[in-house]
Amino acid sequence: MENNNFVTNLLFPLMAIIIFIIIAGSLGIMFMLFELFTFHGASEPWGVVIIVTVLVVLILVIAAVAQQKFGEK
Repeated sequence: MENNNFVTNLLFPLMAIIIFIIIAGSLGIMFMLFELFTFHGASEPWGVVIIVTVLVVLILVIAAVAQQKFGEK
């Protein structure tokens, strides 16, 4: 029983760190590639600003829908 608690206490923080690194790394690579292929000499990266704004809104919408569907009833 105690071994299971140790594994659980170690596994969840490590999974959170790994998932965060994967998401942050993929977003960084996506933004670098988007800027490379889109802004040939542009002074301001508006495409990246638009993508981040859309991501923020989508995350909030997904959270609201999930809260309504799976939240306490």
